[in-house]
Amino acid sequence: MNKRLPFLAALIIAVAITTAKASGVTYSDIDGHWAKSAIETWSNYGIFEGSDEKFGPDEPVTRGELAVILDRLMKYQVAAKNTYSDLSDNFYTGAILKLSAADVIKGYPDGTIAPEARISRKDAAVMISRAFCLEAPEGYMTKMTDSAEIAGYAKGSVAALEAAGCISGRNGGRFYPTAAVTRAEIVYIFDKMISKIYTAAGIYTESSNGVILVNMPEVTLKNITVPGTLVVGPGVGDGNVYLDSVNVTGRIVILGGGTDSVKFINNSKVTGSITVKKVGSTVRIFTEDGIELPTVYIDDGCSDVILDGEFTKVQVEGDSSVNVSSGTSIGTLYVTPSAANSVIKNSGTITNLKIEAKVFVSGTGTIEKAVLTGSATGSTFENRPDSVEAPGDTKITIGNSVYVSDGIELKKTEGDHNDKNKTVVSSVTLYINGSEMKAEPQNGTATFDLKSNPDGDIINGIKISTNKDSTYTVNGFSISTNKQEPMSTFLAFAGFSNIDASLKRIRVLGGTFSFAGDISDSNDDLTVIFKIKPDEDSYYSYDINGTELKAVTLKDAVISTALAEGCDPAARAIKSLSHKSGTYTLKFTLGAVSFEENYTYAQLETKSLSYFIDRMKNNKFKSMTRLNDLKGVTIKFTSQDTLKSFTVSFQ
Repeated sequence: MNKRLPFLAALIIAVAITTAKASGVTYSDIDGHWAKSAIETWSNYGIFEGSDEKFGPDEPVTRGELAVILDRLMKYQVAAKNTYSDLSDNFYTGAILKLSAADVIKGYPDGTIAPEARISRKDAAVMISRAFCLEAPEGYMTKMTDSAEIAGYAKGSVAALEAAGCISGRNGGRFYPTAAVTRAEIVYIFDKMISKIYTAAGIYTESSNGVILVNMPEVTLKNITVPGTLVVGPGVGDGNVYLDSVNVTGRIVILGGGTDSVKFINNSKVTGSITVKKVGSTVRIFTEDGIELPTVYIDDGCSDVILDGEFTKVQVEGDSSVNVSSGTSIGTLYVTPSAANSVIKNSGTITNLKIEAKVFVSGTGTIEKAVLTGSATGSTFENRPDSVEAPGDTKITIGNSVYVSDGIELKKTEGDHNDKNKTVVSSVTLYINGSEMKAEPQNGTATFDLKSNPDGDIINGIKISTNKDSTYTVNGFSISTNKQEPMSTFLAFAGFSNIDASLKRIRVLGGTFSFAGDISDSNDDLTVIFKIKPDEDSYYSYDINGTELKAVTLKDAVISTALAEGCDPAARAIKSLSHKSGTYTLKFTLGAVSFEENYTYAQLETKSLSYFIDRMKNNKFKSMTRLNDLKGVTIKFTSQDTLKSFTVSFQ
């Protein structure tokens, strides 16, 4: 397998490059080859490399290899968790997971991804067209003579690359969709498709046809015309890109950018569409006064898109969060049926809001007219639009009141008509290894099933999404909604302060871990449940009643080893104590043997299970070297100030 590695893309790009003919790199096996010029060009750019002075132009490419090439070209920033049964640690693993997060590569129904399988010509076309969000012109049909043999899912991608002049048929105009794609064919597609790549900050003023890829922050395109596709690549990260006096007659694809982000300035003009598909973090689209963007498509997977300026039409095509800034105007905002549970935060003006899915609309901005279909039932508005049209039996919430349409007008059925400030939870988002998992509350409870996730998964944070900014309070702790909070904050709700956010550590909490709290300005509570199921190798798990640890279930292991692997049970019990001052009496019991000792809370904070085991040994308990020796032990904590107590038992 490693013998193929030298043939992979290297991507050593430090400056803007164009696909003009280059020279310098030579290979002994490409003389007379139809792709010789493209191979030399892209090898000189560092995109492809050979080995032992050979390129291997007719060698097949595997799925994993194409993933590596595309990852190095596009510089993806976010990786999905590994759920593929046949994806182990290898040179292509990281690239596959990043392409999976970007929806460029997909697995098979049996849970595999087949990284070492040769990739077919049709599947290569699919991955490349997805990476650049390419589309065939409306009504365009592939001219390949064997088009009937192209699978339905690949026909659009093949047509898009063919229309762009990137692919052509082999003998007799046949595409051979199931044949393995070669290295030369991949190079040829890049050579025909990409006209410029900008990978250094600076101002660029040269127009070009084809695909222009901006893949570095702080790039300014100035006084140019873009008749093809302009891609703001993932390599921009959370940085800025400026379009200064630019005329885009083709399409714009936004895969990167941050909260200050993609800016249209100085009379820039766009006549084509804009597709936004950034994964993992917020991106802002800004237009100066006098610049109006025609059609913006917000694709599935966008975490948060900020719109700031003037927009003719915005179409939301997947579960997304759209923030309409103050002073922003949108002619039509269309929420498609595939965009259920999207959140629209409106501080601007929306002339027409068309909704075909359940959504949550917040903010004090103006909505002149809202037109809903029956599929919008369950939608929530913080404030009432100036005009609402909906078919009969459509039920929505406005403020704190529930309305049902009779086909002509909305009629209030329940709730306080004067209270328009009720907070509604739309979803809870869990951030795991940089990817997202969402749960919509059902009867006030959001549940995450993490039983099949590997121990190494890290829960980076949680966000509670509400129709307006609010607070969530658990046991006296409060956090802001609509903001990602670290997992450590939520663990603190249950008394933990020294446990990391890996599933291996969290699984010592037992089969489930939950917290329940109150949402401000709402009559509703929110409970978040994690189904975590302790791993078979866990040494002990907790049974928690509320925030108090009541029992510790043990498995046999050397005590020193077990304590090194998880959260110390004694430390967890001490964190459960509700009275954080004064003196506690601890009563240790094992069978007929018992003894008592007094500690201040400050003294207890520094104690561990190992310390208490030593104390038990000194008080004639049996020798304790393994966890099994602790079974039957109880420790009763009694506050001398409040006389309240609880007992922890080891089972």
